[in-house]
Amino acid sequence: MTFWVPSQGRWIVNYPKQHYANGVDKNGRTSGRYKPFVRIAKNVRVHLRDHVLVAAGVAPSYFVECLTYNAPDDVFKKDWFSSMLAYLQWLHAVDLTTLTRQSGQSGLIGTASDAWPLANAQQFRNAAIALWNSWS
Repeated sequence: MTFWVPSQGRWIVNYPKQHYANGVDKNGRTSGRYKPFVRIAKNVRVHLRDHVLVAAGVAPSYFVECLTYNAPDDVFKKDWFSSMLAYLQWLHAVDLTTLTRQSGQSGLIGTASDAWPLANAQQFRNAAIALWNSWS
């Protein structure tokens, strides 16, 4: 599916069926823990933005969901504390440039107009880890 975004002067290519199917599959593989954890990751994003730890627009909700999708299934533990710790450890170690979108159709990080700039993904990652470290 494609749609025109007049405010950005560009087309966006989207794969909603694949995105949805892959999310449902991952949620099943993680005993229903993936989707609730995506909500937690997005709440971290909102906290970081609201407390000006990252600028608005640095970590769009869609990109945070895709980032989380790339985490190995075993990151999603039975409790949220352990899940967040495992997620941030994975996030610290992963090469962000190797990640894909949840649809599996294209890379998550890049210079294309519809990709997440590497510097922004790194800023989100670093701020999320720093937030965790300040709380633990």
